[in-house]
Amino acid sequence: MKNSRFFTSIELVVVLGIISLLLGLTTVYYFNFKTATALKLAAHEAAATLNQARSLAITKQEEHSVLFDLANNQYEIQDSAALRVDEEHRLGEGIIIDLCNFDSNSATYSPTGTVEGKRVILKDNKNEYYTIKVLNETGRVKILNYRELPSG
Repeated sequence: MKNSRFFTSIELVVVLGIISLLLGLTTVYYFNFKTATALKLAAHEAAATLNQARSLAITKQEEHSVLFDLANNQYEIQDSAALRVDEEHRLGEGIIIDLCNFDSNSATYSPTGTVEGKRVILKDNKNEYYTIKVLNETGRVKILNYRELPSG
């Protein structure tokens, strides 16, 4: 038998087929991962904004609100004079505010850091949900990776 230093064309075709298959599979998983991560990131950013409004209310000893604009899928922090405190936060493409049951779509923190506990539900185009729940007693924020509807 001859000792060959080169690959046969069959071996090259098999290797190229395996590489193509792996690239195809990883591309599909990458895009699924990217959309799932976008919703989670949006929920964490909204929760961070609610926590920031709570901190500002306690620190400055005046009411601060997070106003949710459902029509434009964005939200912002406002002080007691209804002036914007920071930039508008827009939700990513394919993510909407599915439900906001705060009065006037605004979570208003008192100077003690409390707020009437309600929730905001974010939804992506794959019908996956994240619920951002604000607790009554403390004004703290919880993130749930499912749709929790308000009771009553």
